[in-house]
This record gives sequence, structure tokens and C-alpha cells, in this order.
Amino acid sequence: MNIFGGDYETRDGTGVRDYVHVVDLADAHIKAVEQFKTNGYKVFNIGTGNGYSVLEVVHTYQKVINRPIKH
Repeated sequence: MNIFGGDYETRDGTGVRDYVHVVDLADAHIKAVEQFKTNGYKVFNIGTGNGYSVLEVVHTYQKVINRPIKH
């Protein structure tokens, strides 16, 4: 696995993102279109408000699968 960027001003130097599952993202798009049809344009934020660094996610995966991930 390639991790790009290691010099960000974050806890471990990797980028911090608010990860959202792709199904939740798709559902949010459908609901936004439905909202638009009845109430017009609005802005929605579907993030969780909790960011995790790339390395935090990799380390969590390693713990869950009980195997190292080469990166």
C-alpha cells in the first residue's frame, strides 16, 4: 500500500480525513435529490466530524485482521 504525504501538520504526518462508507454516501445523495425536488437547493454535510489519519486507519485495519499491512 502506498501512502502519499508524510509531512502534513497532523499527529503522524499523514492526511486526516473524515471517512464515510460509500453506501452512506450514496444514500445521502439520494436523500439530497429528494429534498431538492420538494424544497429546492440546500447544503448538507454528511461527515461524522471525526477525522482519522491515513496511518490510524492502516493501524486499525492491522489490529482487526491481526496481520501487518505492508506500507
